[in-house]
Amino acid sequence: MIEIHRLNTLNNEIIMEMTEDGQIICQAKAISNTDGTAEIISLGTGYDMGKALLNAIDLMGIKDVFCKDLTLKNVLTALKFKDAGDRFVLNLEGYFTGGC
Repeated sequence: MIEIHRLNTLNNEIIMEMTEDGQIICQAKAISNTDGTAEIISLGTGYDMGKALLNAIDLMGIKDVFCKDLTLKNVLTALKFKDAGDRFVLNLEGYFTGGC
């Protein structure tokens, strides 16, 4: 059975991990910033891990998320991030309550 869960960290890292039978399949990482934003660092296998990571960020009360890794353009666009030139940005207000 595949599970996705959040790892507990002692710093500002937000890490979601996908495991199967106790073995790590992939991780998605973000950093919560002191200005109330979060920066996506990696998305593991893509869309599903991105959604899980965004949900964890939203549950922390963080609404403004950005990613500077322009190589993730396709998955970020699928997650509804907007291209802001040097980064992709997303506001999570209503993101998880707007339906599928």
